[in-house]
Amino acid sequence: MKKNLSSIYLRYSIWLTAITVIVLIILLALTVYYVRERSIIELFSAQQASIAYQTASRIDESIAKCEKGMTVLSRMVAAQGGDQDKNRQEIKLLYDELKDTVLAIVQIDKNDVVINGYPEDISSKMYGKNLEDSVLDHAMKKLHQRYVGEITDFKEIERNPKTSSIKKIGVGLPLLATDGTYNGALVAVLSPQLIIKRFIPL
Repeated sequence: MKKNLSSIYLRYSIWLTAITVIVLIILLALTVYYVRERSIIELFSAQQASIAYQTASRIDESIAKCEKGMTVLSRMVAAQGGDQDKNRQEIKLLYDELKDTVLAIVQIDKNDVVINGYPEDISSKMYGKNLEDSVLDHAMKKLHQRYVGEITDFKEIERNPKTSSIKKIGVGLPLLATDGTYNGALVAVLSPQLIIKRFIPL
């Protein structure tokens, strides 16, 4: 009788030990899997954050480069006065340098009418039209300050009609006469989509 009890006890002990080992192995495997998944997620998150930071930095650099170019251009146009052919040539030179980020550069007279610009096939659609962006107009015409920010006008300035509704960034600089009065402005129209496409294929 004792032999039978011992045999049963031994059998159950072996089974219990085996089940315990199997459960521990499963728990260990799940723990390793969880830790590995967490590591992969953290690594992916860090990579995405790095890409986002680098893209934002490059967008900032693109806008800063455009600002510098527009500052130099505004001085040259102000110095040349009303010679629109020379002004268009200077606008073209800056556009050629910034064409990867800028849709067009236009010149506005003191009455907020577009009178010049490049590229011709895009900016010519705006000739004779009034600027209808109150924030941009207020900054340049009334405060005589540069403007960098979202613009609501210039829907015609778009290479692809399907994306004409996408918000655009404007870099505007007032053209001031020698006595400090407002004599028009220059506006570069940037497309965020065009800038991002340089760094992240869409």
